[in-house]
Amino acid sequence: MRALTAVQFFVGGLVLFVAMQVLLLIAPSAQEYDGGVTLIGWNIIGVVVAVPSMLGALIVGLPLRLVPAIRSRWLAHGEITVAGAVSGFIGCVVMVASGVMSDLSSTAGGSVPLWLLWAAWFVFAFSVAHFVWPVRWRSARSIARSRQSHTI
Repeated sequence: MRALTAVQFFVGGLVLFVAMQVLLLIAPSAQEYDGGVTLIGWNIIGVVVAVPSMLGALIVGLPLRLVPAIRSRWLAHGEITVAGAVSGFIGCVVMVASGVMSDLSSTAGGSVPLWLLWAAWFVFAFSVAHFVWPVRWRSARSIARSRQSHTI
């Protein structure tokens, strides 16, 4: 179980790093690209955000890994992680594209509050940190493969 947690930490951290790079590229402030310094800064921001996000998500989700009753329910309902990852990332994209990061005052001019961006990122990070492929989807895929192999 420790090995799976370590693998999930590094793979999830990579997913969060790439997601942060995408968010930085679509941010309105990305128009102010000034060369190599910006590229280095974006990579540093990606690491500085991804690592604490994964650590925080793993710590908050520790009961999912340690309590057998909660863990079995979580593993049985993997659709939650897929829905959380997709909705969290879409929420982050919408918030960043609307200019939340460029306007740090969360109440000015009808912009979306910054805490909504943080909430969407937390949902995304938590879902990525505890990602489980849905059992029902695995079963349907294997059934489809077996049917396809019998029809050929």
